[in-house]
Amino acid sequence: MIQDLAFDISLERKNKALSMNRPFRERENYLGQLRNHGFHGMEIRQAERALKKLETANYCGRESYYVMHAVRVSSYYVRFATSVTIKGVVLALLHNLLEASEITQRNIKQNFGGWILKACQALQIDREKQKNDSTYMPRYYAVLNQQEPDIKLVKIFDKLDNLLVLFLNSANEARANYLVEIESYLMPLVQEVTPNLARIFSNLTAEAKSMPHQTLEAYLKNSIGM
Repeated sequence: MIQDLAFDISLERKNKALSMNRPFRERENYLGQLRNHGFHGMEIRQAERALKKLETANYCGRESYYVMHAVRVSSYYVRFATSVTIKGVVLALLHNLLEASEITQRNIKQNFGGWILKACQALQIDREKQKNDSTYMPRYYAVLNQQEPDIKLVKIFDKLDNLLVLFLNSANEARANYLVEIESYLMPLVQEVTPNLARIFSNLTAEAKSMPHQTLEAYLKNSIGM
């Protein structure tokens, strides 16, 4: 389902950190690469417009994080999926619209069709249920396991990108809970769908457990002298 890949965790983490300082440049560069590879139809243009809905979404004090994150998840999909589809590219770009923007389900269906809407719904986690219902996450991943390959790939690449900079989250409990989700629920999916990513996820998880919280500025200064 994905190609054999060379994935340098340290390099990918540095690239992600740098991209967080230039999310809009990251977006334009990636969209340009898509066009150069023949992905320039109506769906891509509509996805490009929809990404603007994420420009004010905030994560760990960083506005536009979700723009850059969506672009990176889509770029992983294009880089590593053995069979790249237009719907997979678009889904990766839009996967967190329901969570991080005010766009409506009706709007997504009108602009991108029922498949994209259902895929976004399948990927979205209900944070209240996750917090208050111990049966929710097993049921969520059980449903996810029944989805099409592209949907499962987007979930895996979503978690891969987030794990790289989990240290930005200052809440110890939130970081710990995220790692529990990875080990308890995502890893079985990784081992089934993308077994050649299993070692990378294991290494990322181990690193995340040992990395204390630090700001983006501190990380950039310590890692590359910025």
